[in-house]
Amino acid sequence: MREFVEKLNMKHWFPDGWERDFGKGGHTLVAFKNGKIVGWAAYLPNEPVSEFDGIAVLEDYRRRGIGTCLLLESMLRLKEFGVSKVVARWAPEGFYSKSGWKTYRQYMVFQKRI
Repeated sequence: MREFVEKLNMKHWFPDGWERDFGKGGHTLVAFKNGKIVGWAAYLPNEPVSEFDGIAVLEDYRRRGIGTCLLLESMLRLKEFGVSKVVARWAPEGFYSKSGWKTYRQYMVFQKRI
């Protein structure tokens, strides 16, 4: 997983020390290609509203359905926990909407030159 995280280059998702608690809850999926990790997803089966914690696929493997498979498998597993609603925060709308997700809340970033 460490090699995957380094290739992903998303320090804000994997800050120093991330290995300590990684996979602790057991709600993590990993996609492999030729023995190497190419994708990852994490979900939190909380009630009443669950959270999709994150999903990432290495750039060279995107647009091949790996992320969609990770997302759909996560949703199936959440459903097995009895979850009926799940929220993905800070998510790319196009990726989630093609799997039937709807916008729940939208944040806007403001800027002003002073």
